[in-house]
Amino acid sequence: MKKERLVESGKGSFFGGLSVRPGCARRSFLAEIENLPAKYFVGLALDEKAPDHSTLTVFRERLVQRGKLKVFEDLLEEVVQTAVRKGIQFGSIQIVDSAYSAGHVKIEKDERRQKKGKPQRDADAEWGVKHKRTVKSEEGQSLKQSKYFYGYKAHMGMNAQNKLITSLEMRGGGAYDGHHFCGLVKHDLEQGLPVATYAADKGYDSGDNHFYLELHGLHSAIRLKRARRHKKDANKEIWLDLEQTKTYQQGLKDGASR
Repeated sequence: MKKERLVESGKGSFFGGLSVRPGCARRSFLAEIENLPAKYFVGLALDEKAPDHSTLTVFRERLVQRGKLKVFEDLLEEVVQTAVRKGIQFGSIQIVDSAYSAGHVKIEKDERRQKKGKPQRDADAEWGVKHKRTVKSEEGQSLKQSKYFYGYKAHMGMNAQNKLITSLEMRGGGAYDGHHFCGLVKHDLEQGLPVATYAADKGYDSGDNHFYLELHGLHSAIRLKRARRHKKDANKEIWLDLEQTKTYQQGLKDGASR
């Protein structure tokens, strides 16, 4: 299979969610490659035989080994620039969020490996918090409970109008969301996207992120934490004023409807 077709297949399979597990990869790849638009995308003729699923898996693993996770970030940038050249319309509102992905590691087995002096199976995977919730104890008390996962986080910027992901940073599961906000915005600007407003949840509400947007002439629609809005000093006025702006309200509306 030609290198160019492998690259195109890599784009489609990665952004389409192809699993790296051998059994799942075979089923997903064969299902996708028999789809006519998928065949057209990778340059296969209608009667041309699809390669074995392992060809794409091996090719993708080599890419990751050479460039770590950055290779997928570069592939995404190529997809976005292709969309721009083809005339796909981008709106002015961007949504920043993250999504977790569990590592393909049997944790107990991997811990036994490490005790024997062997390296960690997935060196870049980390423990992270999947979500938090409030539960009631037997005594009726409200308790905070966290659910954890072991793997990765994809920090993403998405255009609210066309739903295309435009920026991506893949990191270990323990990465704090707010620390990746400015990097995603910077990457969008470097691509020349016509963005004006950034929407995000409370996890991104930090002074540094608001200041970065202001510094670059962009509007903030980062949902404000309650503590910021209920301060007992004059500084809260700037945040109360922000909440009343049309750009903030529209950004939150578009962010909630993604």
